[in-house]
Amino acid sequence: MKTNDFARFHGRLTIHGTLELITPLRIGAGGSDDMGAADITVVKDALGYPYIPGSSFKGVFRSQVEMLLRTLDDRLACLCVTEQSDHTCPTTLSRKKPKPPLGAEAEEEQLSPYEKRLKEEFAGDEDALYLEGACRVCRVFGSTGLAAKALVPDLKLEPDELSDDGQWYGTYQVRHGVSIDRDTETAADGRLYTTEAVPAGTRFHCEVIVENGSDADQGLVLLGLRAFEKKLVTLGGGSSRGLGQVQLTITDCQEIPGSGAGLIDFLVSGASQPVDESARLGKISALRDELRHEWGVQDA
Repeated sequence: MKTNDFARFHGRLTIHGTLELITPLRIGAGGSDDMGAADITVVKDALGYPYIPGSSFKGVFRSQVEMLLRTLDDRLACLCVTEQSDHTCPTTLSRKKPKPPLGAEAEEEQLSPYEKRLKEEFAGDEDALYLEGACRVCRVFGSTGLAAKALVPDLKLEPDELSDDGQWYGTYQVRHGVSIDRDTETAADGRLYTTEAVPAGTRFHCEVIVENGSDADQGLVLLGLRAFEKKLVTLGGGSSRGLGQVQLTITDCQEIPGSGAGLIDFLVSGASQPVDESARLGKISALRDELRHEWGVQDA
């Protein structure tokens, strides 16, 4: 199977959980809203309810995975955060300007040692380059030229956060701040501002999908989610002031087998296989085995 072959169905892992705010959360909407309650408001959906954009969650999620793998071995982290001449990820090749396109006639001195090796190994086949030459993180979370296996929809309020009539009666916190003049070390004139935050205790439904991933791919996602489970991750702005601490509780994990019969059964009856804690640990073990045997990371 190619790294990111979506022409066929190879299985799906769906993880559901509850993300609870341990401290207030501020993911800014970029300005004030029609209510004028604060200068900087949080993002809200069409009904005016707070939500966490999937892109915000996935960005922090990926950063946690990058940090973990970079701690084990620099080769496992993406080229965008690890500059090495022998790195194996093509993600940022297009950002190196001026550079000839892969496979084009070019003087050898114009290419870095890394680019020379890629050119020889993949012989100008950019599809093969991105499918098989990507780093461990890009294979799961995607990059330019490579579709992601890990998908994160927007995190909406848990259903029991809403009343029987579907309304959210929570109240936003409004926090006051002031810009400091660096020269006088006093409050800058006219720089008082207010920011909005979602209160602590609010709970959002979290869903993470791993499409066409191997056991090791799924193990990488599950391992990254452990940091959220152990309250090691902050979301949004103001984390240095105590905002954005969250805790994830996985409530359900289901897998659709990669066979054609498994896909048909799911489409007809919704049948899928539960993945309990023991099975999740097995997938994390598959990742460790891959890192040791394929990448030579003995500390994994």
